[in-house]
Amino acid sequence: MKIIGYSERGAMNALFYGMANDTSHGVDAMNTFLSNLARMNNGPFSDFTIYSEFSLSDFGEPDMMITAKDKEGKNVLFFIEAKVSCGSYYDLSKQLDKHKKKMNYDSSNLFFQLRLKQYFVQRIINNTLDNKTDDHLNFFPEELKRLVNRGKDSKNNLRYIGKNVIVNKTVKKLEAIIEPGNVYYIAIIPRQDDSKESKTLNEVKETYGLDFHIVTWERICKEEMLKDYVALTIDFNKEDDKNKSQILNRL
Repeated sequence: MKIIGYSERGAMNALFYGMANDTSHGVDAMNTFLSNLARMNNGPFSDFTIYSEFSLSDFGEPDMMITAKDKEGKNVLFFIEAKVSCGSYYDLSKQLDKHKKKMNYDSSNLFFQLRLKQYFVQRIINNTLDNKTDDHLNFFPEELKRLVNRGKDSKNNLRYIGKNVIVNKTVKKLEAIIEPGNVYYIAIIPRQDDSKESKTLNEVKETYGLDFHIVTWERICKEEMLKDYVALTIDFNKEDDKNKSQILNRL
């Protein structure tokens, strides 16, 4: 049986479905991804559950969520967002510039998506997830209206979960897990210039308090435990013109 995916969603599915269905090596592969590539230092992890593109209503649809136990048996949650090159060059620093200039009016932007999950977690920790006014909130600067209020000035338009049964079932599972310090954010993106990557990571942490981890598709392709899950997808998503990939960056 083979898994071949198209572009961003296909590459993510190939990788994570591949690990989930690999009864012999899947757990080791997931730990390789988290500990070696994402550089998590509280592994090895166990008891994995993968949620693929589950809706969090007004807080978006993370590409993947993973719940697990860390090496001390404590609950952990990983939010994972992915981007691909689309045959050109995906530049992380330019994406951050767009995020700052547009003040979040681009819901497909990686930083908007990561920060929206960060906001969701903060609302859970503050026990304000059901609130529909933001008078009590001081987590984000006033100008970032869309992140808090879906782009509208009205204070009765705060993001919230709503009444969808499956969304609420998911959120209740997350509420039982989330606590300060046990939620992590991972971006899977095409390879970047090392110096620019470090600068961007530091700027996002200092500006937004968001500490996220980067894993590149290129490193996944080279990692012995992971490469076979994505090889067919990476190969299929190459163009005829000089084998330009729709997933990897051309440096």
